[in-house]
Order: sequence, then structure tokens, then C-alpha cells
Amino acid sequence: MGYGVRVVGILALGLGAIGLGYVLLGERQATAQRSQPEAAANRPISADLVVVQTKAFGEERTYPVTAAPQRESQLRARVEGRLVELAVDVGDRLEAGQLVGRLDDGVLRATLLQAEAELAAREAEWERLRAEVRDSEAQLERAQLEAARAKLDAQRSAELVAGGVISQQRADLDRTTAEAAQRAVRSAQERQKAQQQGVAAGQRRIEAQRALVAQARERLSFTELRSPTDGVVMARTVDAGDLLQPGGAILQVGDFAQIKAIAEVSELATGALTVGQEATVTFDAIPGRVYSGEIARIAPAARVDSRLVPIEVRLREADGLRGGMLGQVRFAQTMAETLVIPQIALEVGGGRPDKAGAAGKIFVALSEEPGRYRAAQREVVLGARRDGWVAVVSGLNAGETVVARSSQPLKDGASLAASLLSQVNAQ
Repeated sequence: MGYGVRVVGILALGLGAIGLGYVLLGERQATAQRSQPEAAANRPISADLVVVQTKAFGEERTYPVTAAPQRESQLRARVEGRLVELAVDVGDRLEAGQLVGRLDDGVLRATLLQAEAELAAREAEWERLRAEVRDSEAQLERAQLEAARAKLDAQRSAELVAGGVISQQRADLDRTTAEAAQRAVRSAQERQKAQQQGVAAGQRRIEAQRALVAQARERLSFTELRSPTDGVVMARTVDAGDLLQPGGAILQVGDFAQIKAIAEVSELATGALTVGQEATVTFDAIPGRVYSGEIARIAPAARVDSRLVPIEVRLREADGLRGGMLGQVRFAQTMAETLVIPQIALEVGGGRPDKAGAAGKIFVALSEEPGRYRAAQREVVLGARRDGWVAVVSGLNAGETVVARSSQPLKDGASLAASLLSQVNAQ
């Protein structure tokens, strides 16, 4: 009995010790399991940091553009008439001065013939007047000779009367003859002067008629329709048989040797644009091709309907371009030095606001010891974005450090095991 009691006692003691061992082991395992999350929570989070820097930065905006030929001309009717022929159509290439059509010239040709006949009659009349002037010149010369001879006779008769050689009656007759001859000279001079004036008037009438002939000839030439410039027919508005009025449109011709791009921008944006400013243009129909140019003209006023200001960009090359192509233009702007951070820093902070002037959140890394930082969440006001960078209007200072990437989501006050990057791929 005593032995049996001892065995049972020893067995009970052994079982108690084993049970105590299990209890102590369970407590150690529970303690270890509780310490693991605490250790993980205190373990520093791996992060990449970027120092806030200044950069030549600004908002680069694009505007829609439409390609157009540098020069556009319209062939218009210059006289009234029926269109007899128009030998070109849309897409045809023309040279300056090329004959492309004709108007009916019957009436204008008759007008020219009438003007030329009137000119011939006036020239004949002028020749007649000139012949009369020549006759009057000869008559004047004869009258002057007669007057000179009569004057000498009268002087001689006066001397002979004084000597008693001839009678006073004869002397008076010679004096009267001399006076009549002098009056004939004056009459011939007046007649010659009148005839010379008639010749001068006839010359002016001839000049006026010649101008009418030239005008009629020019109007007749207007019935020949010729291209106003080198280029391509962009539009045709009439057909053979149509009756045209002066100023009526016939063809629109564009010179595609040089292309311009027309953009329309807000009148508020024109303050940053100047004539001669560089621009780059891309077209939807030619992907990957960039055309360079410069602002050639800024309209002095906005369009009444859209309130947008037309901007003309002259392109330096026209390869592959056609009128009406759609594209986008970017204007080169002087970029101001401003604080910037990578856009990916906003993702670490929990969002990417799209509008300039909006607030965003980032994490600033506060240094505690070499290689160890503490994350501090901060709200900043953002500006323009470009090429993966965003301008910071307020909330940061140059030289501060922000978190660009982290291995796991951050909370305010989180411990960081971070490395400072000299360059970040902001995309």
C-alpha cells in the first residue's frame, strides 16, 4: 500500500510538472506572438526621398490649330458677262497668269471698236487743224512782208512830200496802205493763235480718247480669266453658262509653298504671346512629326462670336501638309524658377489633385539620425504640372525633403529607413 501511494504520488507530481511546463511554454509563445506585431509596427518603413528643388518651370498649354496656305487668293469677275468656259477644277495646280477661262466678250469688243474709230476721227481732225496752222503761218509771214514794205513806202512818201516831189494825197494813200497792212498782220496773228489753240484742244481730245480706248481694251482683257497666283484650286463656285457680275467669286486659289497654322486663344492668354515667338505644331494626320514655326500675326481683336483671338503661326516647312488639317500648337514660354516636386510624391500622400491652385498632401521626411527619418504629413498648394513634375505654390521650402516612394502606406509620424535620391523618375 505504501508503495502504491508513492507511485501514485510521484506520477501525480510528474504530471503536474509536465502541466506546469506546458503552461510556461504557452505563456512564452503567447508573449512572443504579442511582441511580433509590436516589433513590426516599430520597424522603419523603406522609403526614397527627394530634396525640394527649384526648376525653370511653367505651364505649357496647347491650342487646336487648322492648317491653311500662307497665301489665299480669289479669282473674281471684273466685268459683267456670261461664263463661256472654265477649264480647271478643285485640286488643279495653277501658275500665276495662267488662262483658266473666258467670259463672253461680244459687247466689250464692239465698245473697243467704237472707241478706236472715234480715236481715228479725232486724230484726222487734229491733222486738219495742224494743216490750217501751217497755212496761217504762211499767211502771217506774207502779211508781215506786206506790212514792212508798206511801212517803207509810207516813210519814203513822207520824205518826198517834204521835198515837193509828190503830192500830199499820194503820201496819205501810202500811209493808209501801211496801216491796213499792219492790221492784216494783227488779224493773221490772232487767227494763227486761235488755230494753235484748236490744235492743242484736239491733242487733248485725242489723249482722252486714247485713254478710253485703253480702258475698253483693258475691260476686254478682263474677259480672259487668269490665275492670280501660283497654287492649287481650293474651291470653284461657278459653271459655264453662269452670268457673272463684277466682283463675283469664280475660284479660290491657295499657295501651298508655305503653310500657316491658325490657332484661336483666349484673350487672357495673348499677354504672354508676341510676334516672332517660337512655336511647335503637330498634326493629327501626321503622327510623330513636329513642325517648327513662329508667331507671324496676332489679331488686334477677338472674334465677336467666340471671344477668341486668332493667332497665325508661320511654319518653316510644308512637307506632307494640306489645307484644313487639324493639329495642336505649343508656344515656347520663358519659364520662371519655382519649387517643384515629383508628382509621385502626391500618390504617397494619398491623392493627385488635377487643378492648379488645389491643395494636396505629401509626406515630409524629418531627419532624426543618419539614415533614420520620421514622416510628417503636410498640406501644400500646387501649381502647374509638366513632364511629371508639379510646382509648389506654398507649404514647402527649398531644401526640405519629401517622400517620393515608400514600401508601404505611410502614416503621420511613421519611422523611415530612407535613402536620398539625386534624381527621381517623376513619371
